[in-house]
Amino acid sequence: MLADAFNGAPKEYIGRFVVAILVVIAISTMFLVYYYLDVTEDAGTSANEISSEDIADCIDIGCPEGTVYVGSSESNVYHKCHSGYAVTILPQNRLCFYNASEAEAAGYRPAAGL
Repeated sequence: MLADAFNGAPKEYIGRFVVAILVVIAISTMFLVYYYLDVTEDAGTSANEISSEDIADCIDIGCPEGTVYVGSSESNVYHKCHSGYAVTILPQNRLCFYNASEAEAAGYRPAAGL
C-alpha cells in the first residue's frame, strides 16, 4: 500500500518518509502531554489554598522560606512550586514569589488551571 503511494520511489525515501511522520507524531504527543500537565498540574487547588507542603516544595527547589510560587525569567508564567514545570526551571532563571499579587505585579500570569 505505502509503496504504491510512492510509485517506484527508492526504498530509502520511503523509510525517510516514515521516520519523518513518526517524528511529527512524537513531537505532537510531547506538546500535548506538556499542555495537559500545565492545565492539570495546579487544577486541584485555588490560589487561596496554600499549604505547608507548598512552602516546603518551594524550599526544596531553592526558593526562600515563605514563597509559594515560582516563575522563570525566560517566560511570563508562574506556577506553584510543586508543579512539574517549577522543578524544570534552571536555577539562574528561577524567580520566587511570596504571593500571586507579587508575581502578577512583576508581569507574570498564572499557569493554566492555577
